[in-house]
Amino acid sequence: MNFPEFSVRNPVVVNMLVIFLIVTGIPAYFLIVRELFPILPQDRIGITTIYPDASPEDIEKQITAEIESAIAGVDGIRHISSVSVEGISMINLELEVDADPDDVIRDVQAEIDTIDTFPDDAEDPRVEELKYNWPVVNLTLHGPVSEKRMKKIAEDLKDSLVEIPGVAQIMLGGIREREIHVLADMDRLYAYRISLPILAQALIRGNRDLPAGKLETSRQEFLVRTQEDFTQVEEIRRAIVRVNERGGKVTVGDVATVVDTFADRETFIRMKGNQCVGLFIMKQSNADTLRLKRRIDEVVDRFLQQIPEPITVDPFLDFSFAIRERLDVMQFNGMLGLALVLGFLCLFLDIRIAMMVAIGIPFSFLGAILLMSGMGMSLNMLTMFGAIIVLGMLVDDAIIIAENSYRYLERGWPRAKAAIAGANEVTMPVLAAVLTTISAFLPLLLMEGLLGKFLGVIPIVVTFALVASLLEAFVILPSHIAEWSQRISFVKHPHAIRKKARNRYWYAGVIRFYRRALLMCLRYRYLAVLTIILLAIAAVWFAYYGMDFILIQNRDINYFRILVEMPVGAPLDRTSDAMQKLEELALQLPENEIEAVVAYVGLQIDEWNQLHLGSHYGQIWVDLTETKWRDRVGMETLEEYRRLLPPMPEIKSLSLEKEVAGPPAGKAVSVRIRGENFALLRQISREMQDFLHTIDGVVDIRDDFTEGKTELRIKLDRPRASQLGFTPEEIAAAVRYTFDGGKAGRLFDQDEGLDIMVRAKKSNRSRIEDISNLRFLNANGDWIPFENFATLMPGRGVSQITRFDNRRSITVSADVETEKITSMEANRLLRERFAASTSEIPAWKTATDMFFGQVQTSLPCKERPGYTLTFGGENEETQRSLSSLLRAFVVSFVLIYFILAAVFRSYIQPMVVLLTVPFSFIGVIIGLFVMGEPIGIMALIGVISLNGIVVNDAIVLVDFINQSRRRGLGRWRSVYKSGILRIRPIILTSVTTIGGLLPLTAWVDGTSEFLSPMAIAISWGLAFATLLTLLVLPCAFSILDDIKIRLRVSLVPSTGPEESSTLRNGSLPAD
Repeated sequence: MNFPEFSVRNPVVVNMLVIFLIVTGIPAYFLIVRELFPILPQDRIGITTIYPDASPEDIEKQITAEIESAIAGVDGIRHISSVSVEGISMINLELEVDADPDDVIRDVQAEIDTIDTFPDDAEDPRVEELKYNWPVVNLTLHGPVSEKRMKKIAEDLKDSLVEIPGVAQIMLGGIREREIHVLADMDRLYAYRISLPILAQALIRGNRDLPAGKLETSRQEFLVRTQEDFTQVEEIRRAIVRVNERGGKVTVGDVATVVDTFADRETFIRMKGNQCVGLFIMKQSNADTLRLKRRIDEVVDRFLQQIPEPITVDPFLDFSFAIRERLDVMQFNGMLGLALVLGFLCLFLDIRIAMMVAIGIPFSFLGAILLMSGMGMSLNMLTMFGAIIVLGMLVDDAIIIAENSYRYLERGWPRAKAAIAGANEVTMPVLAAVLTTISAFLPLLLMEGLLGKFLGVIPIVVTFALVASLLEAFVILPSHIAEWSQRISFVKHPHAIRKKARNRYWYAGVIRFYRRALLMCLRYRYLAVLTIILLAIAAVWFAYYGMDFILIQNRDINYFRILVEMPVGAPLDRTSDAMQKLEELALQLPENEIEAVVAYVGLQIDEWNQLHLGSHYGQIWVDLTETKWRDRVGMETLEEYRRLLPPMPEIKSLSLEKEVAGPPAGKAVSVRIRGENFALLRQISREMQDFLHTIDGVVDIRDDFTEGKTELRIKLDRPRASQLGFTPEEIAAAVRYTFDGGKAGRLFDQDEGLDIMVRAKKSNRSRIEDISNLRFLNANGDWIPFENFATLMPGRGVSQITRFDNRRSITVSADVETEKITSMEANRLLRERFAASTSEIPAWKTATDMFFGQVQTSLPCKERPGYTLTFGGENEETQRSLSSLLRAFVVSFVLIYFILAAVFRSYIQPMVVLLTVPFSFIGVIIGLFVMGEPIGIMALIGVISLNGIVVNDAIVLVDFINQSRRRGLGRWRSVYKSGILRIRPIILTSVTTIGGLLPLTAWVDGTSEFLSPMAIAISWGLAFATLLTLLVLPCAFSILDDIKIRLRVSLVPSTGPEESSTLRNGSLPAD
């Protein structure tokens, strides 16, 4: 007993299976985690080493280079990049695709443990996998309260929010830590012969909580402690620094002013020009963003009701809003596509049959949702896109079975017999059609890089849904046909003929037209095939020479950022003033387009979410309103802002960065220059930036080299200093206490611990001369002037040293205006100008390297021997993606051939069927051109997906041709009759697939725009392939028959009588 027979004979079991799926699938749909994009593993490992007060050069030489050399041979590491800044070494390891992060961490740690040359003051390196907590929403707080009270309110709100299940981390921004500042008057210190280190040590000694043993009695044991913690500022003022021989006391208050204040401001936040406090809320990977945001809103509302102050809490960069908006769009597209599919079904089939077929859609989706939940997948834009892609395909197998069963019902067969016969007759082509579709999508899992991981969920969802639809078609549909369909005999009931004729009059016209067209094509079959071949060649030529390639294009962005870098050493106030001009400019944009303008002064977050701190850094988030409230797409808003920007010479670097509508692929132009000499690296960087400025359409040009601050270097006369009793460490500590300050214990104010910082008062540390005027106390109690043993020399170093794959590097980056130039063109111009020629490499070698993933992105520098240029960013991601797609295409093509060969039991017939794959490329190019889309990675993925989709109709047609010939039909009639019999399921399976994708091809919105090219490629390619299947594929088979007749080799099975090789007067010869 096969599946259709089991289905027809056991309707109760089938119905219980349907009920079970509904009962379990619907709750799974509402409980599945929802997010904008799937959470991806970072495949990156970080190594952090702290070496206090060391210069970037010392960090590089003694820490970074040592670690890089030690771990160079560890398996699984693709690239090593590092940054050495003052006091810290940060190394980033990018792993290979198949590397296990835990194994790499273990091996890296083992190699680091063998290093015995680290400085004594350096901390042990910390090795950890870099994980990314996804943001939910950012909140800003502002109101008419003091800074102290605002800090308390923000911390209390954070404590309330962090208790919400699913919240991973909350960071506070724009607040300063409370501190107790002991501001010493240097003249008074000199008078009392007390140095700043002595003052700090006195505070530390008088502010201790120490154990003093225990006391045992006959009843109880007591712990004894000496508790001298400071709890009030007045206690610090009264603290004794020195007692002389006559009992005279010098207190802190005698030599310094003690104030309860805040740490020096290093960063702050403004929203629409008003200073505020920010809360940045991150979620756990398995938390549902929409449910979590609702819970956050509830906690915030309740918190605001509990405090007396009129505090305003404003959200910005609300990612839950973006998720809700985009999922709503995708759901709307899905529902519209479903309605179109149902409409087409009712147009071609009896209403009852159409509804039975349509039942397979929710069944398949619920089955896919259950499988997704079991694998821990989420409902996001890409999983929903996979569902929309497969929406029209889910009914393909059911259409073929139902339509075939419907033919038997029309002949007057009993319902149960018609259902079983209709399903059994098409078992092999239906199974082959589903397997070929899966074979086209699954190789997409071979794609490498972030883009491959990002899009990898699409083939998984497609496979889940197709497997569920196959189960529904063979197990559930036959039972429903047998139970619910109506037997119609055109032979016994002539009135049925008239009724059906009225209902399907338009269909009869389609059949008449197809008969004439098919006969015409068969008569001029060589011309028809040659025409299609020439069109395919022309399409390839036009695609290569006449269309742009853009990796991922999305013009309707939700936000953009303005990245500001002032000259190194610029004070925070100067950076703030420059950024305020940029904020005011953003606020001049139309009100209906701007949701919020938020400025961060003193920090910058790069595209990889790495934080850069410094008074010369800044960034502005421009959060745009919902798409429906705007009159134009977000990129037009960004471009208008760029046009409004005035010349600002006080800013060293200014760039605009748009929202990434998918995986971060890096900058459009990103060239890493590698070598050893920083002077030459900087020279190449400047030349490259100058060249980029000459290319129209290249914008936001910058590099990552950060020149160090102007330094005041203390040059010691070591013999003289030693003679006076000073060590370099003592001199450095005294200078640091004077200008930066030093920690001298803590004061406990209720539950809050405040650092006590000792430093000179402002008037003693605001001029360069204040260093030269310093005096140092020696062991004899004498004050020695600075100038007696040291001199002050100006200089400049580097603030950071970047390295890539064990060599120093500087990265030049830029963006492009795609209307003027593409990323590929800009990178090509750079290679021609600066990279050594690689023209001697043969084309076949380049193609082979691309297929095996050996993409050459590093090239020698043309005019600087020993220096290399690595083309990364979007260029590298494009090369990796194209290489992966080439392999995926070949794998899917081979898999589909094997399946077809098994079904047809022929070597030649699968090749004829697969002709529809390259010919469908004609429709893809026409579709992209008509819709105004460039060729991109999503369109190419659509082309690969077409591999399995376009052959499905051909499988059914060829299978019927073979069956007809086995039943005795001749050469021409087998082709002709099969075409007439299968035109309805062929057209229906195609239009349902196209109908499901139609909303994404015609009505794209927001972030879904980047998915549109794939939908366009599939729908237009399938539409063209359908015409090929109905008209050109019969011609190809007829040409094979011609070859058989001429060569007398049986390439196509045939049991019918010999026929003429020509068609006369456009009519079929008699069999």
